[in-house]
Amino acid sequence: MAVIPGGENRFVFAKLAVYSAAVGVAALARARGRLPRAVTWLLVAGFAVTALSAALGADPFTAIVGAAPRYEGLPVLALYAGAGWAGARLLGPGTPPESITTAEWALSITAVAVAVIAALETAGLHPLSSDVARPGSLLGNASDEGALGVLIAGTLGSMALSRTGRAAVVATIGVGAASLTVALSASRAALVGFVVAAVILGLASPTGRRVAVVGAVIAVSVVTLVAPGTRARVTGSSPLATATVHGRLLLWQETLALIGHHPLIGIGPGNFLDAITAEHDLRWQQEVGPANPPDSAHNWILQVASVGGLPLLAIVGAICFLTGRAGWRLLKKNDPTVKTKDPPAARASFVTGAFAGLVGYGVALLFGFSTPGTTPLAAALGGAVLAEAPLAAASEGALEGVRAVVRLMVGAGAAVLLVLSIMAAFAEIQIRDALTLAASGDLAAAQSHFHTAQSLRAWDPAVAATAGHAFVVIAQSDQGDQQRLATNLAASWVSKARARIPDSEQVALDEASVRELRGHYRAAAGLLRGVLARDPLDPAVLLRLGVVQGENGQLQTAAATLLEVVRIDPASPDPWTDLAIVYRLEDDPVRAAQAQATANRLRAP
Repeated sequence: MAVIPGGENRFVFAKLAVYSAAVGVAALARARGRLPRAVTWLLVAGFAVTALSAALGADPFTAIVGAAPRYEGLPVLALYAGAGWAGARLLGPGTPPESITTAEWALSITAVAVAVIAALETAGLHPLSSDVARPGSLLGNASDEGALGVLIAGTLGSMALSRTGRAAVVATIGVGAASLTVALSASRAALVGFVVAAVILGLASPTGRRVAVVGAVIAVSVVTLVAPGTRARVTGSSPLATATVHGRLLLWQETLALIGHHPLIGIGPGNFLDAITAEHDLRWQQEVGPANPPDSAHNWILQVASVGGLPLLAIVGAICFLTGRAGWRLLKKNDPTVKTKDPPAARASFVTGAFAGLVGYGVALLFGFSTPGTTPLAAALGGAVLAEAPLAAASEGALEGVRAVVRLMVGAGAAVLLVLSIMAAFAEIQIRDALTLAASGDLAAAQSHFHTAQSLRAWDPAVAATAGHAFVVIAQSDQGDQQRLATNLAASWVSKARARIPDSEQVALDEASVRELRGHYRAAAGLLRGVLARDPLDPAVLLRLGVVQGENGQLQTAAATLLEVVRIDPASPDPWTDLAIVYRLEDDPVRAAQAQATANRLRAP
């Protein structure tokens, strides 16, 4: 049975549907606040710069629609901005106490739900299927899980210190669940962000109340050291944890080089995966390798700069500055630990906590990237921090018509995105079923499910790319009629994907596999050389090229290519195994035996 890799973000479209519905409802609700005019214009400018970078980038279609698995194209980025607008509108200075209570309950319930699944996963139970080492609870990604915990723990932490009665209990439960989520996520970035958020809350609290904040940090530290997976990553005893640090540093260096090559307009959203390969050098290939190619810079500052260049970075930096200034004024003005039922004071406590959570979240994303799972919530909390009092009806005048049109446009856009997200979420179920059926050998049923998914998500080339890759994996592992059927199905889907996303490296590799399976070795080699034109030191692609050259009878050329793989990746036994085959075909048993012995030595435990 073939093993077909899946993705981490299992619920990305479900998340987008929920957030789209929330923004749409906000457009219909009574305004309790508004974004400052400067922030509004900065958001408009940022979107314009991003749209320009998308249109002028190497792959405008991917940049506009967004690439799997996060789909952060123009519609989703617009949703992020809409979430900030909704946060200001619903949680502004005019927010009634019942709305603060509703927000408190919503965050607490979310934290508990995520923490329960995270605890089950830590105990070895997996109520939600996943093929990743750190499944990430309801977020589908462990780093997202930790980042969400930081956001909620910071926001509710301030509430727990200031509310009384049932409200204090609800907030305390939410803080406990969110803190547990951070600890169990095994995300070192989230742990650092949690500590930063706790420091901000501590600074805003009287000395007597800081004991509770310190206690929360100690509790998270204890759970971190008790949970085996988290302890291994924090202490560095996990080889993966050490490799992640080195890989992250190299990735940041290469991203800086990429930004230097595109300083004015960036590369556009969704194009990082293929663009960064041009910056890979020998050190990257030897220390990181091509096994898990990055689709983001794993640093939100570098991510912004790579998408829209220095202009977008300046715009986002200005928004962050305004948010930080508003949050700092809140910290100086309000004491979140004063026990009161006064509605303005309750909102002040909520927004102070939101600011602490946002700062912690920003610190966590210095080592990660934005996703639809957490960014809309962060944007909404940022909108609440920035919110100004809504304009009085008498002062709006002629602007009321403009504001009505804006609300209509936001609501309509959210409704369209909601419908598309729901359809895409159902398509995701079809894709998961198709992958399972393909792995079990039922190719006809898998094909039917893929077609259903394509009809639901006609705009998304990732459906065809996923189907093509799945059938390629099957064809490479089977023989006879099953292999021929899988090859034909793969060829059909890969052809569709290539027509939509011609610059995709993975699709090009899958097409090369189809050509190889059909015996068209020269065409396969040409496709592989096209991929190597951007990343000439990729050992995995070079290895495949060497094999194809050998299959085509170019034995000397194949041997030279495989020896280049040995130079790049000297610890891998695979090129030596293939070299042994090439030498045997060249009727050189001595070198064949030496190559096979080397492969056996490198493969030995």
